[in-house]
Amino acid sequence: MFFTVSAGLAIPMLILIIPNSSQGCWDTTLLTGLKTRVSSTIVKILTYIRGKATPTNIALAVLVLLVGYAAWAFFEHSPAANAFCATCHVMEPFYKEFQESPHRQFNCHVCHVFDLETARGTIRELYLTITGQAPDPEELRLEARLHIEDECLQCHRREDLAKLPLHKIHLEVAEIADTCTFCHSSHLLKPHNSDCTQCHDLERMLEKHKGYHRYAFAITILEEQNVTQNLPPEVLEIIKEVAGPSVECYRCHGETATWNVPLAPECYAGALEGKTCLDCHKDLPEIDISDNRCIECHRK
Repeated sequence: MFFTVSAGLAIPMLILIIPNSSQGCWDTTLLTGLKTRVSSTIVKILTYIRGKATPTNIALAVLVLLVGYAAWAFFEHSPAANAFCATCHVMEPFYKEFQESPHRQFNCHVCHVFDLETARGTIRELYLTITGQAPDPEELRLEARLHIEDECLQCHRREDLAKLPLHKIHLEVAEIADTCTFCHSSHLLKPHNSDCTQCHDLERMLEKHKGYHRYAFAITILEEQNVTQNLPPEVLEIIKEVAGPSVECYRCHGETATWNVPLAPECYAGALEGKTCLDCHKDLPEIDISDNRCIECHRK
């Protein structure tokens, strides 16, 4: 009975660490070895049951198979699998970041491959967590940045990435960003303003670009500028007279309307709170603002 339960519980654990072969993340020798071990364990259980085919043993064998299959299906296909990872409080900040990334539709194990070495490391990490010796999450974040590019290139080709405008200027022209993690974190992929200002001096950039960038960062960084302070008083009066005193810039100048405008309009979308570098420095569709916005206020 003890052998049946012990060996049976080992099967689901082994099943959990056998990933979908379509992910292409496995070493063939290791995969073959694991499958051989699993098969050997199953044969031993079946041999034992054949000699002691009691109702209890048969029921336990069926239960083990059902639990193993359910666990494999959950981790392999369920959208809730990522939420399961978040049940550990140490992983909570990483889980929240991942939910805001373009990769949020994928399960964690697409990048965090469950292999034999990972399983051993996980057991050790669990022990350290229980005994209060777990490393600081920020230390884990820094360590991950050393290896994350290998995971990125499992799906993304460097040649394709280099064609994107921002990547091209940083990778080929400036040759300053030699790894993905120079600008991207492992879970929240969109760079922060702080990532840009590692190389781009904020004050020099604001001075160089005058109105546009000064007001783009006015609220979120400098916190000292009034969005409308450089607009001529007569222009403000016309706006208030036509559209009312509470009109906001984006009512006419939405974030997709910044494509074909001069570099220094203080009232465009860059002045809205919360804008970051990438809200403007990206490929935007060109639209004709007169077709979409003007008629709302200027009917007759």
